[in-house]
This record gives sequence, structure tokens and C-alpha cells, in this order.
Amino acid sequence: MADRARGAHRESTRHRTLGLARIRLLPVPRGTIVFLTTGSLPRTSVTYSDKGLERVGGNSTEKGFGAMRAPATSRGRRADGDGDRTAPTIETQGTDAMRAADPLIPARREAAPIAKGESHPSADPVIEIGVRHATLADHAMIQRFLHVCGLRRTPAEFQAQNEEPGYEPSRRLIAVTNGEPVGHVRLANRSIRFGGVELPIRELADLVVLPEWRSCGIESALIAAAERTARRDGAMFTLVRSCATRLFQQAGWIVGPRHAYSTIGPRRLLAAYRAPPARRPAWLDDVASPAPTVRLWRRMELGAVMRLYEATVGTTVGAPVRDESYWEWLVNRGGCDRLYVAIGGPHRLDPSEAALRIHGYAALRESRIVECAVAADHSEALAALLIRASGDALERDWHPLRIESPPDSPIHALLQSFGGRFFHHDADDGQANLIRLLDPPAFVGEIGGELARRAAPLDMPIELGLLCDRARWKLTVTSRGARLDPDSLGRSYLTLSHHDLVRMLVGRIGARDLFDGDRASTSTKLATDAALTLFPRLPWWIPAWDSLAAGE
Repeated sequence: MADRARGAHRESTRHRTLGLARIRLLPVPRGTIVFLTTGSLPRTSVTYSDKGLERVGGNSTEKGFGAMRAPATSRGRRADGDGDRTAPTIETQGTDAMRAADPLIPARREAAPIAKGESHPSADPVIEIGVRHATLADHAMIQRFLHVCGLRRTPAEFQAQNEEPGYEPSRRLIAVTNGEPVGHVRLANRSIRFGGVELPIRELADLVVLPEWRSCGIESALIAAAERTARRDGAMFTLVRSCATRLFQQAGWIVGPRHAYSTIGPRRLLAAYRAPPARRPAWLDDVASPAPTVRLWRRMELGAVMRLYEATVGTTVGAPVRDESYWEWLVNRGGCDRLYVAIGGPHRLDPSEAALRIHGYAALRESRIVECAVAADHSEALAALLIRASGDALERDWHPLRIESPPDSPIHALLQSFGGRFFHHDADDGQANLIRLLDPPAFVGEIGGELARRAAPLDMPIELGLLCDRARWKLTVTSRGARLDPDSLGRSYLTLSHHDLVRMLVGRIGARDLFDGDRASTSTKLATDAALTLFPRLPWWIPAWDSLAAGE
């Protein structure tokens, strides 16, 4: 009885003590993130640099090439005294059915039993995970991996991603262990409008991790690697549409552009447009203008659609820059199932003449108008497009009709007058747009012309200090541009948090919003006037068409 009690005490003590984990250096480039663990789940993040291994865990950081203590989380059982010795077992939580469906899922790994009297060489096995860029040979493996993780991309959609202009296989990052993938993220090349400036950005998509490896830091490692890749490519910031807002906010991301759309019942919209007109005197010399013709677009009309986009939606802050090759890829991708054009004239026109008389277009996905552009002074084209979309919704029993447009678009006011509802909020169906500003000084240099245009009513040059948390910056705006210098402040400065500083720089909120909410203060009246003039709230809007996958 006493021996059994002492054995139980030693067993419980062994599980409370820290086991010694052996670290093996991998032949990987500097900056590659490696995860080390003992047992079933990786818990320690290690980065290789010139100074050696750097362990990040808990509230402390340890450096050095020596041995590192890690929690002994092995699920193996070892009996003291007589009996068999069972080797440590590394278990995963994936189902056996998923493992049988695809060989990419790490199989359940079990060591052979140890005979009586033998000692196990390592009671705490080490699992190493690295993040690397994908190659062309990885495409088939990545497609199967996304399917296993539940991100069911159709073959047409996966092929469309690989055919996007500017795509390279290295834009995909893979987390692997023992040659098996456990995580994936893709970076899409984009350029957006910011006033009169085009800014290069990178959009994160298809961030997935195997279920048994989630909440182990792999998601954060993939996000950090994506940020380094985007910064190396010269991108100003990164963008993502995700439900995991807390994960990205912990990595320094902020909630970006809001969703803006209106909804209305198709019957209500048709009743508003088809109501009998007000009675007025009729004159014999009155000539009724022909109603616009709405039909599916033709490929030869791509130039007219591009001109409409550049003149209307393309001027919005956050709108993607689309050239002809990008437009062809976007239409062929199949994110929208219908693209209507409104032509001012009869149905049968010469193709060249019809392209010159296109006054509007609408891209639809079922009952959702994801993008609509109408030329100025052609409200009849907008009415014809909305009537056609409402008729399609009634035929297929889709309710309600959803129209997405920039927040300052007159379409929302028109639909509200018909009884519709306008929505402008951060999250839609659980998804929010998040952005990460990678290099604030470089960003200010890129938008220097825009800042100089805003500061034209003030006396230049303008020097405004920015005191955020423990950092000091000084913004200098001249007629030729702007720059942001670190470790400098001046007499006139603005005090705010780093989070609010980033949101103010990108126009997510304005300086007036910060002052009204008592989230910022100034040292002088000159600083107040400069902040209100330089940093207004901008009508951000990012069309969803560019992110819609085929077959969703």
C-alpha cells in the first residue's frame, strides 16, 4: 500500500514538473518562424536570428542556444514498478473519416511500446513547424488542403485565383510540419484609390488552419509572415475580410471600411416606379424620350463599362484600380452571375453605337446588386436597372433586394424614399473589413499631395506634432508634399492613442470625431485647426465584387 501511494505521488509530481525539450536547428532562412512543442499541441514560438533562438511565450522572452524548458504535455502513461511502459502518444483531434479522405491530414502518430527495463530516448517529443512560400508544384496539394479544412473552393475558382493578374505562387504561405501542411493564407495584389493617389495594398484571403492545430499560434504566425511579405513588396497596408476580428486586432489591425448597402422589397420598388404619374397638361409638340433598354452586356462593351466605373464608383476612397486585363479576369471569374447594361435607345442598335450609348451597368449575384454605376443626369438608367433586378428577384422568389453602393451615393436616399432601409455598420453577417497600416511614414509620403490639397486654406508650411502613447511624431505639410518624422513633437501637437492615430491617418474616423468623443486633445488652437483641416472622415467603400468567389 505504501509503495502504491509513493508511486502515485511520483506520477502526479512528474506531471507537474517541467520536462527538458531538445531543440534542433533547422536549415531555414533567417526570420522563418519555427514552433516547438512537447506532446500534442505546439505552445512555444521560436524565431531564428543572428542572436540565436528567441522564444516568445507568456510574459517573458528568452534568448540563447541552450536547452529550453517546455511543459511536459505528453499523454503517455508510465507506471512505476511492475507493469508495461507505454510510450508517449501524439494525438490529434481530426476524425478518422477525414484522415481517410485525404492523406494530407497528419495521421495519428503513436510510438511503439517500450519493453520492460528499457528507457525511452525522449519522453517529450519535439514538433517543428515552419512557414514557407508556396511553389507552382504546391497548387494541387493546396487545393486538396483547402477542401479538407472546409474551405470548399470549386476547381474553377481555384484556377481563377491562379490566373489573377500579378499572381505568383509565392503569394501563398504554407505552415508545414514533417512535410505536411497545417495552415495556409493567400495574398492578393490590389491597388486602391485614396483621393487622387493609387496605393498598392495586399488582401489576405483563405486563411485556414487544420482543426487540431488551431489556437496554437499558427494563425498569428501566418498573419505575421503575410505582413512581412507585404512590407517587402512595398504595400502601404494589408486588408482582410474576416470573422476573426479579435485575432487580427491582437496583431495590431484596426476595423476598416464599413459595409454600406440598402435593402428593399422588390414589390415595393416596382410599385414605386410603376405608380401612375402626376397629371399634367399634354402638348402636341411634346416628344417622349424612349425608355432605356436593359440587357446582358456583351464583351465588346467592356470599354464603356470601364469608363462608367472610372467616372463614378472608381473615384471612391477604397475603390480598386482596374485596368483592362483585371476587368477581363474579374468578369470571367464568375463572382457575379449577371451583368446588365442600360442603353439609351431601342433594343436593336449597331454594336458600336450601343457601346457609346451605355449609361449604366449593374453586377448582380442572385438578389444582391454588388456594384452599380450610372452616368450623371441619367436617372432613367438607374430606374431601368432596378426594375430589371426587381423582376428577376420576384421570378426566383428572392427577398429582399440588396443594393450595395458607396455610403455617400444618392441611391441610398432614393431607396429610403421608397420605403427601403439603409445599413452602414462595421460587421455584416459576422464579417468585418480590417486593415493594418504597415509603414506610417511611407504612407504619409505617398498621400503628401492629397494632404497638401487639404491644407490649401491654411498658411503653409504646417507642423503638427502627434503624441501617441510613448511615441512622438511630427507631421510637416508643404505645398510640395508631406512627411512624418519620428522622435519629434514641437509646440503644437495632438495627443491621442496609437489606435486612433492609425484610424485618423487612413480616414476611418475624423479629427472632429475624436474631439467630440474626448479621445484626443491639442496643445494650441493652431493644432486644433490643422487637425480638423487635414484629417476629415472619408467615405471609405470597398466593392465586394473583387472578393466574391465563383460558386459561393
